[in-house]
Amino acid sequence: QAWVLKEDLPGRLKVFPEIPLRDFDWSAYPELKQVEMTMPGQYLQMVMTDYFGTPDWNQRRMIVDRAPLLLTPAVEPWLEFQEEAFREMGQDENVQIILDHLRILTRAREIGYYQAVLEFQANEAS
Repeated sequence: QAWVLKEDLPGRLKVFPEIPLRDFDWSAYPELKQVEMTMPGQYLQMVMTDYFGTPDWNQRRMIVDRAPLLLTPAVEPWLEFQEEAFREMGQDENVQIILDHLRILTRAREIGYYQAVLEFQANEAS
């Protein structure tokens, strides 16, 4: 789940920091958008924590739909940093997970998230 310090959040969002984005009250979206604009690093950390903590592709698609920042080049340095950290710790399985999702999110810019996941799954099956 995504965790954010209450003091880092504006106004109404202080009520919601313990809630993962998939359960978030989206009536607070203007405040979430403000966090995205003013604290992009923390916002990306919150969104990616929720993305990786989500058990299935449909819920991940909903997170991507609600957090379009994931389909921008801004996600690449974050994922590459995670990849490097897992590589240094010798966690090859996590490195592969990061690389897979980097490939999916990058491809999703061109063909959409759903199609990128289907393409990824088809490639994995062959």
